[in-house]
This record gives sequence, structure tokens and C-alpha cells, in this order.
Amino acid sequence: MKSTFFLIVSLLSVSVSAQTPCNNGLADIYPCSGFDLQSHFTLEELGGGVKGNDCWGWTDENSEREFILYCRSTGLSFVEITDPINPVFTAILPASGLENTWRDVKVLGNYAFVVSMASDHGLQIIELTQLLNVSTFPALLDETAHYSGFSYAHNFVINEQTHYGYAVDTDGGGLFILDLEYPTTPVLVGSYDAATTHDAQSVVYHGPDLDYFGSEIVFCFNGDNVLIINADDKSDLEVLSEITDSTSWYIHQGSVSEDHRMLYYNDEQDEIYGGLNTRTYMADITDLNNPIIVGYYDYGTESIDHNLYVHNEKVYASNNSSGLRVSNILENGAIEPYGFFDTYPLDDAPNFVGTWSNYPFFPSKNIAVSNRDGLFILRASEHYIGINEPISNSVTLGLSPNPATSSVLLTGEFTKCDIIILDMKGREILRVNSVLNTNGLNLDVNALIDGAYCLSIVDSKTGVVKTTERLIISN
Repeated sequence: MKSTFFLIVSLLSVSVSAQTPCNNGLADIYPCSGFDLQSHFTLEELGGGVKGNDCWGWTDENSEREFILYCRSTGLSFVEITDPINPVFTAILPASGLENTWRDVKVLGNYAFVVSMASDHGLQIIELTQLLNVSTFPALLDETAHYSGFSYAHNFVINEQTHYGYAVDTDGGGLFILDLEYPTTPVLVGSYDAATTHDAQSVVYHGPDLDYFGSEIVFCFNGDNVLIINADDKSDLEVLSEITDSTSWYIHQGSVSEDHRMLYYNDEQDEIYGGLNTRTYMADITDLNNPIIVGYYDYGTESIDHNLYVHNEKVYASNNSSGLRVSNILENGAIEPYGFFDTYPLDDAPNFVGTWSNYPFFPSKNIAVSNRDGLFILRASEHYIGINEPISNSVTLGLSPNPATSSVLLTGEFTKCDIIILDMKGREILRVNSVLNTNGLNLDVNALIDGAYCLSIVDSKTGVVKTTERLIISN
């Protein structure tokens, strides 16, 4: 039965009477497999405008309350989904400047950073804990701070580990790099204008290419290529390689696997001009200087792909008219279907309609899916084992002190394993076999000379690497 929406006039908030489960391939009017509809807002119910677009999420660390940040052509809407079946339209941040159908938001700590393609919009900065104290819904909020170092930007990317922000397609250029250590006073620290970047992802690299282990690597999706950039030195960015494909039309956006071995990306125009089905392309990035396109997954639909994200060994792809498509990442890096929720049931035609983006990173496992005409809150059906399970081997390895001199203390419950230390050329320097439990182990590193190393925890029986951390020796 279709969910009934109630407009509570005194609060101006929207709530949904009950979850709509996916039964026999439908949740109300929406085709689905394995995902239930928690609640739904129309664009008009969230403040209106010509079009909705991107979305992101924020969770308050202390209260664990969850909020969706939904971008619209006229501003940013905040929706609390702590109770996802009865969400609350909490607040609005009006746009800075003219209405525009391209807006993007990302979060660092308790601050959101908002850009738009509207001229003279700049970067809006808003402190998010004020959402916790809103009592009149929806509240009209003011930006906390504003950065005017660029006029407009298509997207904004944040590396949450390093606290650097990357505005892309700023005034028609490439990367525009900001130090966000003090969120309300961003500082320009570098740029890259040799190519126009449409979207990007920045990671602290912990993949198998030891030449760049621990480096800040930025993947730039530039339309006709993907540039892989070493951004350790923000004033002198180093292009490591370029992924090109003569058959591509417009490489739009992508995301790296959590083990940093694979890159998954999409082409926004191959369905329109190439007559192809919806595809997620895959590149092997185990050697950052020599990435290799290894193939693609064909969804069997004609819809245009848009934004995708990797989380918990799954690819969450927003594919315009065919909705959210979720795929398992297999051991060899290929992907296979897991489930879907079609937020545009009319058709799967190659048009710019339906879903724009999604946010699958909430601790509660609720999923935000932004449509051009509204917002969907989803969750995996109870019988879909895997989505709601934590990642296996999620124990983290601690090294203290790091940098170390004569010894280093290991923390993390890794049992029946080998400890291997490699130099940056991949040569084995030290090995300790068959350690019953690493937690609390003091490792003697007196024999190591000053420099950077990789310390790996390896399963003694299978040889599988459980985790790797960068170790610095400084005598």
C-alpha cells in the first residue's frame, strides 16, 4: 500500500506513516529487489525549485542523530532521519546567489561545504551542530562563513583524513585545493589547471603500490580521461598516470575500492551517443603508474549512469531513470548484481531524469537517494544478508610511537599471523612468524635505518594480508 504523507502545519515537517517493504518486486509503485522504502519527500515538500540534485549525510558523533543534506536549485535542505520512517524536514540554507541546477555538498567533521555552478556563489560553510537545537521546522539558517576565492564550482571533494578540500571545475578550471584545518577560514594551498576536472576523489593510499603507500592520491574524472595525481605536495602536484579509452564519450565520476586495488567509474554520454547500455567501467590500479582498464559491467538498461560510491565492498550506483543499483564487488574486482530500487518507475530510457546521487555511509545503514524530483530514504530488506553486516577483519592496527626509534608497540587483535616489514621498494627487511596475538607486542626495530616502511599483518596459514600500515623510523 502506498505510504501516506501528512503535512503537520504547526511544524512544517513531513512524516510517513509506515515503511513500505519491497514485496513481489514492488515497494508501492517503485520496482525493487532487496531494498525497502523507509520514506519519501517530493521536491516541493523540501523547499521546491527547478530541480533537486546531489546529496550527502552527517551524523552527530555524540547523539548519533543522522541528517541528509539534499541539494536543490534554490538551496540546501536538511532532513533528520534518526527515525527514518518519520523523518523531519529540519532546516534550509538558501543559495548564495542565483538559482542553479548544479549544487554539491560535502562534510568534514561538523561543517558542511556547499558549492554551485551559479556565478559568484563561492563556497558556503555551515556549522551543523545547530541542527540539533532547531525547534521551529523548517528553520531558515544563515551560512556560518563564506569563501570567495572562486566564483563557482561544479563539485567539492574532501579528504577527511588530511583535511584538504578540492573544488573542481572552478571557474572552468581543474583542482582548486583548500586547507580546511580551520573550517571557517579555508586557505588556498595549490591548484592544477592543465585539465578541466568534472569530479574527483581523494584518498590516503594504502593499496599494493608501495611507491605511494601513505600518499594523498587524487583521482580526477575529466571527461576524456581519468588523471591519477600524487597530491602530497600541494604546490607541485605530480601526475602519475592517465586512464584513457578511445571508446569513451564523457568519463563523469568514480570511486576506488576500499583496498585501493580497483577503480570503478562511469561514462555519462555513452548511452546517449554510443547507443550502449548502462555500464560501470573497471580499472586495475594496483600499479598507479600503469592503470589498466579491465572491463565493464553492463546493467542491461539504457539509463544514463551518474554518481557511484563504494562502501562495504559494494558499488552503489545512481543510474538516472533506473534508480539505485547496488552490486557486490567480487574477489577478482569484478561486480555482480546485488539489488536495486527504481526511483523513476516510468521507464529506463537514456534521459536526464530520476536519481542524481546517493549516500550509503550512515552508521544506521539507511541510504539516501536524491532524485531530481525528490528524496528517498531506503534500507536493505531484512532477508538481504550482507548489507547490514559489518566488514570482516575490521580491526585496526595501531603503531606507537610512529615515528619509532628502537621499538614499536602494536595494538589490534590479530591472531595467528606473521609480521612483515617491507621497505618502499617492496624488499622484505624483517619478518616475525607465527605470532599468536599481536595486541601489546613490542617489536624491536633497532636494526632498521631511518626511513619509511610498510608493516603488514599476514595470516600465517593463508598468506592473506589482513592490514598494512606505514611505519616511520627516525633515530
